[in-house]
Amino acid sequence: MPSEPTTEAGKALLRSDFDTTGWGPRVVRDYVTDAIILIEAEAAQQERERLRTKFLRLLTEDSETKDGRRRDFNQAIFNPAGWAIWDSTDLDMVMSKFDKAMRDD
Repeated sequence: MPSEPTTEAGKALLRSDFDTTGWGPRVVRDYVTDAIILIEAEAAQQERERLRTKFLRLLTEDSETKDGRRRDFNQAIFNPAGWAIWDSTDLDMVMSKFDKAMRDD
Protein backbone atom coordinates (compact mmCIF):
# COMPACT_ATOMS: atom_id res chain seq x y z
CA MET A 1 0.00 0.00 0.00
CA PRO A 2 1.40 3.45 -0.87
CA SER A 3 2.55 5.76 1.90
CA GLU A 4 1.34 8.97 0.21
CA PRO A 5 -1.85 9.84 -1.71
CA THR A 6 -1.61 9.14 -5.43
CA THR A 7 -4.54 11.16 -6.80
CA GLU A 8 -4.47 14.91 -7.35
CA ALA A 9 -7.49 15.34 -5.08
CA GLY A 10 -5.77 13.44 -2.29
CA LYS A 11 -2.59 15.49 -2.67
CA ALA A 12 -4.58 18.73 -2.64
CA LEU A 13 -6.43 17.69 0.51
CA LEU A 14 -3.15 16.91 2.20
CA ARG A 15 -1.88 20.40 1.33
CA SER A 16 -4.92 21.97 3.06
CA ASP A 17 -4.64 23.75 6.36
CA PHE A 18 -6.05 21.80 9.30
CA ASP A 19 -6.91 22.90 12.80
CA THR A 20 -4.24 20.99 14.68
CA THR A 21 -5.02 22.40 18.11
CA GLY A 22 -4.38 19.73 20.69
CA TRP A 23 -3.17 17.10 18.24
CA GLY A 24 -0.15 18.54 16.52
CA PRO A 25 0.38 18.88 12.79
CA ARG A 26 2.27 15.59 12.39
CA VAL A 27 -0.48 13.47 13.99
CA VAL A 28 -3.21 15.18 11.94
CA ARG A 29 -1.18 14.76 8.73
CA ASP A 30 -0.69 11.06 9.47
CA TYR A 31 -4.41 10.46 10.11
CA VAL A 32 -5.46 12.42 7.01
CA THR A 33 -2.85 10.60 4.89
CA ASP A 34 -4.09 7.20 6.08
CA ALA A 35 -7.71 8.15 5.37
CA ILE A 36 -6.90 9.40 1.86
CA ILE A 37 -4.92 6.25 1.05
CA LEU A 38 -7.82 4.03 2.18
CA ILE A 39 -10.30 6.02 0.09
CA GLU A 40 -8.04 5.81 -2.98
CA ALA A 41 -7.61 2.05 -2.52
CA GLU A 42 -11.38 1.57 -2.30
CA ALA A 43 -11.91 3.65 -5.45
CA ALA A 44 -9.27 1.62 -7.30
CA GLN A 45 -10.94 -1.63 -6.21
CA GLN A 46 -14.33 -0.40 -7.44
CA GLU A 47 -12.81 0.57 -10.80
CA ARG A 48 -11.20 -2.89 -11.16
CA GLU A 49 -14.54 -4.55 -10.40
CA ARG A 50 -16.30 -2.33 -12.95
CA LEU A 51 -13.76 -3.17 -15.65
CA ARG A 52 -13.83 -6.88 -14.79
CA THR A 53 -17.62 -6.96 -15.09
CA LYS A 54 -17.47 -5.11 -18.40
CA PHE A 55 -14.75 -7.44 -19.73
CA LEU A 56 -16.73 -10.56 -18.81
CA ARG A 57 -19.85 -9.10 -20.41
CA LEU A 58 -17.94 -8.47 -23.64
CA LEU A 59 -16.62 -12.03 -23.59
CA THR A 60 -19.99 -13.72 -23.01
CA GLU A 61 -22.82 -11.52 -24.34
CA ASP A 62 -23.79 -10.62 -27.90
CA SER A 63 -24.85 -7.05 -28.51
CA GLU A 64 -28.39 -6.24 -29.58
CA THR A 65 -27.13 -4.90 -32.89
CA LYS A 66 -25.83 -7.36 -35.46
CA ASP A 67 -24.23 -4.63 -37.57
CA GLY A 68 -20.48 -5.05 -37.24
CA ARG A 69 -19.89 -1.48 -38.39
CA ARG A 70 -21.48 -0.03 -35.25
CA ARG A 71 -19.33 0.93 -32.28
CA ASP A 72 -21.54 -0.94 -29.80
CA PHE A 73 -21.38 -4.19 -31.78
CA ASN A 74 -20.11 -7.17 -29.79
CA GLN A 75 -19.99 -10.85 -30.60
CA ALA A 76 -19.45 -13.19 -27.66
CA ILE A 77 -16.54 -15.62 -27.89
CA PHE A 78 -17.48 -17.66 -24.80
CA ASN A 79 -20.84 -18.92 -23.56
CA PRO A 80 -21.94 -17.92 -20.03
CA ALA A 81 -20.60 -21.24 -18.67
CA GLY A 82 -17.11 -20.26 -19.86
CA TRP A 83 -16.77 -22.60 -22.85
CA ALA A 84 -15.41 -21.27 -26.14
CA ILE A 85 -18.06 -20.83 -28.82
CA TRP A 86 -15.63 -21.52 -31.67
CA ASP A 87 -12.87 -24.09 -31.75
CA SER A 88 -10.36 -21.52 -33.01
CA THR A 89 -10.66 -19.07 -30.09
CA ASP A 90 -7.24 -17.57 -29.40
CA LEU A 91 -5.60 -15.06 -27.11
CA ASP A 92 -5.89 -12.27 -29.70
CA MET A 93 -9.68 -12.59 -29.59
CA VAL A 94 -9.67 -12.38 -25.80
CA MET A 95 -7.29 -9.44 -25.71
CA SER A 96 -9.38 -7.52 -28.26
CA LYS A 97 -12.30 -7.77 -25.80
CA PHE A 98 -10.02 -6.58 -22.98
CA ASP A 99 -8.90 -3.62 -25.09
CA LYS A 100 -12.51 -2.76 -25.84
CA ALA A 101 -13.43 -2.93 -22.14
CA MET A 102 -10.60 -0.53 -21.31
CA ARG A 103 -11.35 1.84 -24.19
CA ASP A 104 -15.16 2.13 -24.11
CA ASP A 105 -17.28 3.72 -21.46
